[in-house]
Amino acid sequence: MKGILDSMTQDDIALMIRNDDYMLRFGEHFISKAGHNTHPQRYIAQKMRELGRLLKEFRKITQTPMACFDLVNPVRFDKVIEATKE
Repeated sequence: MKGILDSMTQDDIALMIRNDDYMLRFGEHFISKAGHNTHPQRYIAQKMRELGRLLKEFRKITQTPMACFDLVNPVRFDKVIEATKE
């Protein structure tokens, strides 16, 4: 995981990923599926950054500092769809 995080562009999205336990577990899940193969690391980093960009847009729309885990709450479904479209 450290190699994936270090390979990312160090910006606000990478910082958001490093501070969100749910996003880190998301990445660790993909790492465990890949096993010792290092090839999918770029793919995993891309997927984590996509999730980070979604969370960033969601926070901008709702004006609240929520975590990635809050995106899976059914009450917020419409806002997540709106953030996805952006």
